Amino acid sequence: MGVTSPFDVPFRRCARCQHECHAAFTACPSCQASFDTEEQRKLDSQVQREVTNQLAQSARQSAQLEAQRDAADAEARLALKDLQLHERQQELERRRLVNDVLDGEPLRHVFENKTDWDREERRKSGDWQEQDEHRYDDEIAKVRRERAKLRAKAEGPRRPDPRPSNWVSNATLLAVTGAFTVFIAYLMHSRTVAALGFALVVAGLGWAVFRRR
Repeated sequence: MGVTSPFDVPFRRCARCQHECHAAFTACPSCQASFDTEEQRKLDSQVQREVTNQLAQSARQSAQLEAQRDAADAEARLALKDLQLHERQQELERRRLVNDVLDGEPLRHVFENKTDWDREERRKSGDWQEQDEHRYDDEIAKVRRERAKLRAKAEGPRRPDPRPSNWVSNATLLAVTGAFTVFIAYLMHSRTVAALGFALVVAGLGWAVFRRR
């Protein structure tokens, strides 16, 4: 049965010769220096701090590596799922193309933006039959939605677009009102109205400039 260490660190470093031995030793086995000295006790405390810091750093690094592995695994799963959906989409599009050719409409799906409109128009007119091509349209749309969800999940939450502050909108409105007033003054040949319009334009521009500071 081994000797149990009386310290948190399972070894001691001799203050005299720097030899390391088991912490249960009371004297250095190399130079026979006693470990029951103030100098040795200070060195023991320093060694314990060093080992504790090393263990904490190792734990942090292990946690970071584990988090990186988890993130890489999640990204790989998303990529594999997207690849499977992509292959499924290509297969459905090939089948749909064959049906379009057989139906004499090889360019039916060239312009994708017209597909939904055409289908809706035929639904309203009653000229609608459940054919394979229509089923493929729905399945392809479903696959595309699933792939869009995967991309959104991979990219993470989007930050909202910054909205213009009220003072910018008010300053712009004031300047535009002033410009319109100047235009009206030009039509009316009124210097008073023109002066008011210029005052509004200057006030709007000044508001915008000074509030930015």
